[in-house]
Amino acid sequence: MSTVPVPALDVKRPSRSLDVKSVFDRSPLIQQTAASAPLTARQVAEEDLPIIERLDLLWSFREEIKRAEEEFAEQKLSMISDDVRQQWKEMDAEFNAKLTAADENLVLLENEIDALTLAAGHRVDGSKLKAVYRKPGTKWDKEELDGYAATHEEIRQFCHATEASIAITEVVEPKAKSSSRRKK
Repeated sequence: MSTVPVPALDVKRPSRSLDVKSVFDRSPLIQQTAASAPLTARQVAEEDLPIIERLDLLWSFREEIKRAEEEFAEQKLSMISDDVRQQWKEMDAEFNAKLTAADENLVLLENEIDALTLAAGHRVDGSKLKAVYRKPGTKWDKEELDGYAATHEEIRQFCHATEASIAITEVVEPKAKSSSRRKK
């Protein structure tokens, strides 16, 4: 295993100091939020914005914060000499190559665990992780069952309602393979 020596930090004097305020001052969304007190639930309801517009506003705000973080990181990097930045790039390249190989080994190991757990037919508990075996199940056609229940009320005793819940996630393009380890 080769290692890249960790260089002594050669910090050059910046032409200007880190300017956190200017990073956030360029963001209209952040300015608007910082200038006003947090909105109460009643004030948000009174804004009368459709949910889709609120979701777009939330996404925009997250993007502004991400952009501000990236800009601030760039400001910090600009204070470091070119030699140190080049050494960091080389260290990153070496580390990323090792990380890719490690990820491939993890996938192989997870696939082996999946196959062995399926063959065992039961849950296997490790000290930090567990492989949960789910027995093959049955799925029912809800629409057909609801239609059947309309004329056979006695079946409704086996129906249990659940509460609605919300998860706010990013809309992303589908990937070739999911990282989920579920077997179907």
